[in-house]
Amino acid sequence: MNDVADGLGAALRGRLLDRLRLIERAQALETHPLAAGERAPQRDDAEALLRQCLRALGDRDSFALAGRVLAGDLVVTGGVAEWTGLQELAQAGLVSWDLGSGTVEATALLHEFYTPLMAALTEATQT
Repeated sequence: MNDVADGLGAALRGRLLDRLRLIERAQALETHPLAAGERAPQRDDAEALLRQCLRALGDRDSFALAGRVLAGDLVVTGGVAEWTGLQELAQAGLVSWDLGSGTVEATALLHEFYTPLMAALTEATQT
């Protein structure tokens, strides 16, 4: 279980750092650099990211879509429901979705979340 927690923590930390860099770049472009006290504590940011990931995977259709992405299925051929699900997964940092090429790839964060959730689901349904 510790390996799972370590991997999930590392994936969350990586996604969080990516988001913080994106925010810093956007603020630099606006010529308003971060003041020393303006940055939210990283723990609060990590908790917010964790909640966003769990919300995205908490929906039955999104969870199934995440499994299809991990399996390598072509998921951009569906309708509005699939596009909405992909958007939610992408906003949570669980998939990388390139609209131009139509490619969807699972991120390390999705791998780290999906594996223990699927194992728990399998265990719960065994009799």
